[in-house]
Amino acid sequence: MAESDKTMARELFELLRNVLFKSMSAGVLEKMDDYGLTLIQRNVLLYVGRNGGCHPRDIDKMFCLMSTATARILNTLTKKRLVTREEFQQDSRMTLVKITPKCKDLIGQLDKKPIERLERMVSEMSVHEKKTFKEGFQIYFEGLKRITQAQS
Repeated sequence: MAESDKTMARELFELLRNVLFKSMSAGVLEKMDDYGLTLIQRNVLLYVGRNGGCHPRDIDKMFCLMSTATARILNTLTKKRLVTREEFQQDSRMTLVKITPKCKDLIGQLDKKPIERLERMVSEMSVHEKKTFKEGFQIYFEGLKRITQAQS
């Protein structure tokens, strides 16, 4: 690998780190609910809720997690009574994770505050800045998608 590629990889990593942590420190993605959910816990809840339930392995794949990390997240969400785990009658080794009725209301509110904060931020941008910002993120995520697909 050429030195310029290594430098580019480090620069890209720093940009990714800044996007994540500066957004969080800016309050866009911070813990904002009564349950003190982390970003990954929120995302798992949204994923399970939008899919009407799923197997823990689906969560592993979706979020690139080790099964132990997924188990830890699900244990926390179970203790908070936000998800349940049901064993399949046909195979007790298989588990289906579902959100609880209590969690349905929470899911509807999870993105409310971050969206409100982004609305305030976007309202202060010019038309050109809004367009550039949106296009930049679309290019950014398309690049991440290509990297992920290249590795699988």
